Amino acid sequence: MRTGLPGCIRLGYAVREAGIGRLGWVVLLLGVVLNPFVLRGAPPGTGWPDEPNELSWEHAATCLACFEDFARWTAGRDSGWPQVLAAMPEPVSALPASFPTVLIPAEAFAGAKAPWSLEAPTKLVTRKGGMGRLLRAPPGHNAGATRTGISIPATGWYRLWVRAKHVRGYHASFRARLLPAEALHTTMPWQTSMQGDFLNHRFDFAEHGRRQPVLSHRDDAGGFFWESCPMVFLTAGRMTLEVAGCIHGGPFTFRRIDGFVLTADPLFRPTKDNMQGRFGEGVVVGAYPPSASTKRRWRLWQLRPGGRPLADSPPVLVRCWQRWRRDLVGRLARGECADLHQRRLARAVYFDPDWNLIGTPAQVRDKVRRLRRMDRKPTSWFRTIEAENMREQKPGWTVQQDAGSSGGARLTAPYADLVAERIATVRIPEAGKAVLWVRHSRIKGYTNRFHVRFEAAGAKVGSRCEFGEEPCESGGYRLRWTAHDVVLGKGPLTVVLGTSRGKSPYAYRHVDRIVLTNDRDWVPRGTGEVPVAPEDIRAWSQIGGKEGRELVVWRQGNPWLGFSMASARAGAGDTCFPRSMVFDLLPGEVASGLIHCTNSTRRAQSLTPRITGPGAAMFRWRLVAHVLSKAYGWQAMPLLDRREVTVPPLCTASIWITCDSRVLSTARRAVLRLGETEIVLRPHSGEFRGACPPPPLVGGWCAPYATPASWRLFADIGINVIHGKMLPKEEMKTLGIRLFNVTLGTPPNADRVARVVAATRAMGLDYGDWSWEIFDEPGDKSSARWAAAAQQVKSFDRAVRIWCNPGDAAVCKTAALRQMAPYVDVFCPYINHFSTRLGKEHRDLVLRTGSVKLFYTTPCFAEKAPHAPLDLLRMAESALEYKRDGWDMFSLNNSYEYCNTPWDDVEAYNPAQAVSIYPGAWKRAISTRNLEAVREAIQRWRRARAGGGRWPDAGKTKTRD
Repeated sequence: MRTGLPGCIRLGYAVREAGIGRLGWVVLLLGVVLNPFVLRGAPPGTGWPDEPNELSWEHAATCLACFEDFARWTAGRDSGWPQVLAAMPEPVSALPASFPTVLIPAEAFAGAKAPWSLEAPTKLVTRKGGMGRLLRAPPGHNAGATRTGISIPATGWYRLWVRAKHVRGYHASFRARLLPAEALHTTMPWQTSMQGDFLNHRFDFAEHGRRQPVLSHRDDAGGFFWESCPMVFLTAGRMTLEVAGCIHGGPFTFRRIDGFVLTADPLFRPTKDNMQGRFGEGVVVGAYPPSASTKRRWRLWQLRPGGRPLADSPPVLVRCWQRWRRDLVGRLARGECADLHQRRLARAVYFDPDWNLIGTPAQVRDKVRRLRRMDRKPTSWFRTIEAENMREQKPGWTVQQDAGSSGGARLTAPYADLVAERIATVRIPEAGKAVLWVRHSRIKGYTNRFHVRFEAAGAKVGSRCEFGEEPCESGGYRLRWTAHDVVLGKGPLTVVLGTSRGKSPYAYRHVDRIVLTNDRDWVPRGTGEVPVAPEDIRAWSQIGGKEGRELVVWRQGNPWLGFSMASARAGAGDTCFPRSMVFDLLPGEVASGLIHCTNSTRRAQSLTPRITGPGAAMFRWRLVAHVLSKAYGWQAMPLLDRREVTVPPLCTASIWITCDSRVLSTARRAVLRLGETEIVLRPHSGEFRGACPPPPLVGGWCAPYATPASWRLFADIGINVIHGKMLPKEEMKTLGIRLFNVTLGTPPNADRVARVVAATRAMGLDYGDWSWEIFDEPGDKSSARWAAAAQQVKSFDRAVRIWCNPGDAAVCKTAALRQMAPYVDVFCPYINHFSTRLGKEHRDLVLRTGSVKLFYTTPCFAEKAPHAPLDLLRMAESALEYKRDGWDMFSLNNSYEYCNTPWDDVEAYNPAQAVSIYPGAWKRAISTRNLEAVREAIQRWRRARAGGGRWPDAGKTKTRD
């Protein structure tokens, strides 16, 4: 850690983040008092709850375009800004006499790495004498990276400006990053640090391949332009500035950069006049008087939205900010965008605290309209049957686990002209016309015939309803809803699900859910959750003995099952108004529980959850937010640290509770208060039988985001296999990482292998800390090329460990495995290689190959399904069954950053996009139900290993009343 005042400030933040509250604040206060510049900025994240990193309070506080919009809005007749000013005290911070500024000309990159170079002197207006050179890179995708070192003169907030050349009609995107000082001397692109990026911004913005109209600067006027990015919080000391080309859409032209200005002056705009003569041949660090704009609008800047935490701001100011934010979001949702920046914001996501939704302004608006319009007719009735819960009458249907199905499972009948039946009994409240809805699979080019018929008092009712009788013409494989009109009588009704005979080609019959309703206007979405009526919610109150309460609090027995905000309902295994929750866990474990709050009224209700009592430090609550998925609609996924919770009208807000046995506490009891409801929280700790086994090797075919919080979250969950990056040994130990795997390809010569090994040794890594991946998913067509490359690596350095993850067994057969096996050290085959149908030699090869034995699968294609956590829990069960050292999966985080953000699962460039960890504002990392399921799977694997291989509590929750 650096010494001096900035080091004191950093120590204060570090101590506070570690949980040593008072000491952290004392050290922080000492640094602030001794360094007044810090008063004009707060450390990222201070006082703010979780939200996405896009259209957030952080963006409002740091983006110049957002400030300009706020300034225009305050000048409006209806903003009430004069009344706000009259009620506000004078700003806490006086306008400083100067602002620290760093000037970085192109010449600072004198040692530019190819393909970057310094272009010959050109007539420019920003240099002394009017002459200077340009930093140039070739057109097209990427273009590598080059770096230079700079010094940050004082701790605080800075904005980076760049002057670059734009050619009208062309794209030349590049990014600038501020990295740790030591990054200046690294030689490999995979070398990194958990310190991550301090800044990462694309200039001359252009998207690449996004499936909607592309936004870019392409049609802007040509010539040199100045462009800035949002402000970032930096600590004093040395840093590395990197410039790199981006993947982006064409037509392409050369990237030409004149220089950068990094300034703490928040409203400074470089111009031809104010930059004349300031640049030199190298980096210049100085201090300059405030710009005219900053002088004129300093008080407005001090009172800008997000400039201080909501909880620490006067209510009159907070109400003003919220009115502006609602106005901006409304304009964005309606497409009333004044400029390119606002059009980009219209595609960004935000968290709506009134409805607990995360989406673009238009997406949230449309969902809220549907929720408000949702027809909960007092005369409507619904009867829902989960197909897997139907009783067997004639064999042939089997239960298949499937995260994309309602309830996490469905019924399957094989390719055969057989007769199989399952039955269920429901009670119909009134006679008359009704609609039968069935969710089932259709496969293009195939028939998958089955039927539903009804019986009452042993007699058939009406004619049977046929499904899948004609070959499906489109859509590949998909689950769809099909409806039939029926007439039913009042009273008990037996529903019979049977297979039908017919002409081939047959396909598997998959039946997920059956819904009967008299509401002929209702059309199911997604898995077909039926709306909850106020009468249903009041009935739960009676079950819980709390009749009359407007808010029903209930515990979901299995927290890993899916739910929705508009149709979540208490059922068997759930508890209304639980008096207590006991968390069963072993030393070092974290147990999860799920509480729902359902609003029976047509007005929103607010809660401020509180966990108090002597054992409160062991417990944590987070709000479950809902994100929009193309395949599954709005799904409960991110877990947000918040202060308050709003329960929307006739909807449910959900709260995720964790009990952490790693927190040392002699007290074993706490109380969760949710409005009028109090729930006693207690851990029930057992002990490992025998020695506590080491954790499994677990990866997600990705690396964390480039922030310390993301690395810490991976470590907290227990993810210890990292792909594509390597950290220094000390950071590796701190985070509990056990293996780095990097795709390094076929080495052209021994020098390439030696340089890779030398780079790992310089980081303190041993051969056992990393593995060399040649390429992804070798199979029958590429196994010979893979084996030749692996043999070449081993011939240059036999100690290097080789990673191999053969693809699907259908394209990587026994001969291919036999060819690759002699060179494999870390073996991670696709899960279907363990099938006994592939023959004894194949199975023996799979089981014995490699000194480190893993497997992988691809839950990513259903990672937004309601019951996606069940897929991740089953990873541990499979690892135990196949006696593996752990597992990998594609993928915990796979999104194409040049086209869409991780938050966008609707316009994803790559259909294999999968996101189970999200970037938050203030450089936070946001966990999800999926990520918590990975933690649970790791714990179950360790329990089973300690218990001699017995699978504990498979599929069950670890919370109990």
